[in-house]
Amino acid sequence: MTWKHRVCKIFSCVQYSPEIFLDDNLTFVYWSPQSGDVSSEGLADLFETLRQHTYIPQRQAQGPFLFSVDHCFSMRGQGTVLTGTALSGQLAVNDVSIM
Repeated sequence: MTWKHRVCKIFSCVQYSPEIFLDDNLTFVYWSPQSGDVSSEGLADLFETLRQHTYIPQRQAQGPFLFSVDHCFSMRGQGTVLTGTALSGQLAVNDVSIM
């Protein structure tokens, strides 16, 4: 049984569709820590694969302030606090932005 089929079998028990794991573009990296030894074989492959497949977007500091809201919290007596990601522009401490 291949690793892809093992993963499909594991995920068939949960809400995810196992077909997404049969994509030929998927990269499987096999690594397991042995007694907490972080220098275990395969860890360097894992880090390299993560570096190759991770995209860090470039944010523009100039221009209008664009903010992608992740969560919104109401704080009694204080107002509403938004958390998220600044996509462009910038704010400084004590700046007020009306959303």
